[in-house]
Amino acid sequence: METGSAGYSQQSFTKAFPFNLSSLNIKLSLIVVTILAIYHWRRRKLYALSWKLEGPPALPIIGNAYVFLASMDVIFKSMNKMHNKYRRKGHKMYRFWVGPDFIANLIDVKYICTILNQSLKKGKTYSLLDDQFHNGIFVNPNIPHWRASRKTIVPVFHFEILKSYIRIFHKEATILARKWEKYADSGATFNPENDINLATFDMVMMSTLGLNPRAQDNPGNQSFMHNFDKLFEITQTRMFNPLLYSNFICKLTGLWAEQKKHAADLIKESQKILDQIRERQRKQKANELNATELDEIRNHAKSFAELMMESPGYKKEDDSELISQIVTVIGAGQDTTKSQNIVTLLMLALHPDIQDKVQEEIDRVLGPDPDYCPTYEDLCSLEYIDMVIKESLRMFPAAPIITRDVSEDSDYGNGLTLPGGTTVFVSIYALHRDPRFYPNPDKFDPSRWSPDLVAQRPANCFMPFSTGPRNCIGAKYAMMAMKTVLAKLLKTYRVLPSEECSRVEDIGFELRVTIKMNENSKIRLKRRN
Repeated sequence: METGSAGYSQQSFTKAFPFNLSSLNIKLSLIVVTILAIYHWRRRKLYALSWKLEGPPALPIIGNAYVFLASMDVIFKSMNKMHNKYRRKGHKMYRFWVGPDFIANLIDVKYICTILNQSLKKGKTYSLLDDQFHNGIFVNPNIPHWRASRKTIVPVFHFEILKSYIRIFHKEATILARKWEKYADSGATFNPENDINLATFDMVMMSTLGLNPRAQDNPGNQSFMHNFDKLFEITQTRMFNPLLYSNFICKLTGLWAEQKKHAADLIKESQKILDQIRERQRKQKANELNATELDEIRNHAKSFAELMMESPGYKKEDDSELISQIVTVIGAGQDTTKSQNIVTLLMLALHPDIQDKVQEEIDRVLGPDPDYCPTYEDLCSLEYIDMVIKESLRMFPAAPIITRDVSEDSDYGNGLTLPGGTTVFVSIYALHRDPRFYPNPDKFDPSRWSPDLVAQRPANCFMPFSTGPRNCIGAKYAMMAMKTVLAKLLKTYRVLPSEECSRVEDIGFELRVTIKMNENSKIRLKRRN
């Protein structure tokens, strides 16, 4: 009976599906093999280049992704060791696999400059920043659109306009110095990051939008900054977890919903700010501004947003484009300036002899008046501070890694040919610690920036703001802001090391698109007068 039932079932199945399972398996196997063959055939040039290049051992499936399973400062130290290992062997680049992605890590300065000048499409990890920056010039993958946007923005960073921002920088630095009186009086150890972050935010918002959020006075009521910081945190999480590159997988974790919420809130805040600017412009035309508002307008030049809104052909329908550029400028200016001010203070605390020279220069150039606001000419005369800041940027560049995507087979000249599908890594962190250009590279030594020593090095072995057409448009802005803030703080205080950070080796950082110093980056203060 059981046998009959089994036979009946098999006959019924055969009539309903007139093929056998072994035939189906063969066909499916052939389809899979064909798809894989086509996939690997299209990637054959990547494999060919990979076989020619040396690189660290790659594991099946994940490749070298295991390197990223560590703290950020450990990752960069490991990559720096690899860089030096293959450099000593005479290689101009070495290979790396992250899952299926082939990465060419460039060592040779000529190769680096060639790529950054000719390959303008940023690496795909930058697409993770789309929610913050949209079509801003920092991440825009559409090269013609990016060119047009940059052409519009460049005049806004004109030299004369930047000079007018010095008063803003000095005003906020003065507020910061007063806030720090409590630390100097108590001798307490503290992490300066939050206070510098708030001061920098006020500076950037005033110069970019002409509006003062007074973040230093109201730190808990800054939704724009909160949303921006949260988006950077999420981006960091995704950037160093290749599984989260996939939007599908990211949606399963809950990060996707959180990212979209903060992005939507950021856009709302940005639109609200533009509406405030328009209302102020309307009131100005109607002579309805109060005394405080009039004073702010008289004392400050037009902001980035106002200049953009007054540019030829601008229409209100272009607000989404302007918001992208505003968020880009605020984000880049905020993080770069903040992180480098912190690094420089830490380094001066650990090198009192260098701090002596800095403060002697400040006293000589700026004089004894504690409220004196430096002029542009004063800042230019602070040559030793300039050297100190450059050395901080060398050791801890704000953007330690730059990536580019090679879309199609490309011969760049100088012996550099890369197949389409290659991701190019440029480790600015490793380049800045290359002993060929910087002897004893782990030593903090501002004298490297004396004109005679600078002249002996290749021009592009120092690129804290990148190089080529997609370099940082706000480099001069950042240097001017850093000089102004540091001059005010160091005119007021002596910076001392903390127990938590008593050696250069104690300095650690994370990468949140730009570097973020860790919690142990603490200092102490002593009043100078």
